[in-house]
Amino acid sequence: MASTPRSRAALVTFCALLVLGGLNFSDQGLVFPLNELIIREFRLTDTQMGLVGSAFIFVLGGVMIAWGYLADIYSRKKIMLFGAFLWSITAYALVYVQNYEQLFLVRALGGVGIGSFFPVAFSMSADMFPPGQRGKAAAWLNLLPAVGAFAGIAVAVVYGPTLGWRFPFQVIGLGGLVAVGVFWFLMKEPRRASSEPEFRERVAAGEAYGYKIRPSDWKVLYQVRANLFLLLQGIPGSLPWGILTFWTIPYLNRQGFPILLASLYLVGFGMGAALGNIVGGYLGDRLHRTRGIQWRVPLCLLGLLGGMVLMGAVLLRGIPRLTGFTGDPSEILPFSLYLLEHWEYGVPFDVFFIAGILATLTGANWFAIMQDINLPEIRGSVSGFNNVTNQVGAGIGPLLGGLLGDLLGLQQALFISTLFWVGCALLWLPLYWNLPEAEKRVRDILAQRARESGQKPASHRP
Repeated sequence: MASTPRSRAALVTFCALLVLGGLNFSDQGLVFPLNELIIREFRLTDTQMGLVGSAFIFVLGGVMIAWGYLADIYSRKKIMLFGAFLWSITAYALVYVQNYEQLFLVRALGGVGIGSFFPVAFSMSADMFPPGQRGKAAAWLNLLPAVGAFAGIAVAVVYGPTLGWRFPFQVIGLGGLVAVGVFWFLMKEPRRASSEPEFRERVAAGEAYGYKIRPSDWKVLYQVRANLFLLLQGIPGSLPWGILTFWTIPYLNRQGFPILLASLYLVGFGMGAALGNIVGGYLGDRLHRTRGIQWRVPLCLLGLLGGMVLMGAVLLRGIPRLTGFTGDPSEILPFSLYLLEHWEYGVPFDVFFIAGILATLTGANWFAIMQDINLPEIRGSVSGFNNVTNQVGAGIGPLLGGLLGDLLGLQQALFISTLFWVGCALLWLPLYWNLPEAEKRVRDILAQRARESGQKPASHRP
């Protein structure tokens, strides 16, 4: 039976992807509040700790191409669960590290498993949702870094200060292993091209989509200019995220904020990011259906530049030193009231939330565009390859933030990071003119293939 967005099997599989992704990114979220505890135990500089974060993300990004290619030729369900098994084992292994070298190695290896998620998940979701609806699917998947980070932060701030920084990794690692065992029986593999209007009926009748990725596809891939711009925007677009998420809590901690209260700012940013992903995905789909695929671009530009202006203004001014709080969980409510009474702390919190909304309007639209302008047999590979630049930017972030922090201070490092969103916006702008041609190319090829296979192509309405 072909998987469609309305089938029970597809719904269960999509929900399984959400749970696995949430656990996957909670592993990354653990690090943010635990940075200072790790730095103190191993007596590290900011640069050394930043290198750990960067190595993890560089490995994660580097393996995405391989995971994406494997997703185009083998069972995506099995690849997804194998990747989840790998990162769960490495998360648990952090319990046993005793020095900086072991920490660096185990954390870097964790990126191998985590790197499997996005190339495989977005390849699967493209076969469960048709064109014009993929933005909302991508929104829920792209929500997972924020939701996972929130869950990881919550586990870290509850258990880290009392039970040590290793215990939260143990909890998440065991949770991942349990999820792998459960979803081995619940997840179903969606059939390739089952959501494409040109092939929907034939695939639903039981015929397989017979096209496979070929080496020549890589040469053609970046002759499509829209793919090239989607690739290049990743570095300046994701670098601020690498710095902001990794170094915001240490900056606030050095400003007198206990780790628990400092984490609330990053949680606010994450909550805004979660909302921004959903809003961006649904608005982008509506614009695609009513105005055309190119209208996703102005929405993304609004988010990038708006987020840059707001976050940059707060970080340029800085957040004053906080006194009078110890970080006890009972202080969360009093601190929340304190934010309402003292604008110098409350306004930055509000800006973190609003900037999170704006800066993530691009995420779901980026993935939806990528799915709509590439053929079904190469979506895993192109997702993996394009995600490399995202991870390069995010990977540079912790190290660059640490270097700038050692040289200029963390406040200046965080401010400088927001300026890279201007470069990202400049690379999004040409997509407004390139996307209609790229989408038409895919629809024409699929229509021709449908004619050759004996099925009358369906009219395409996104």
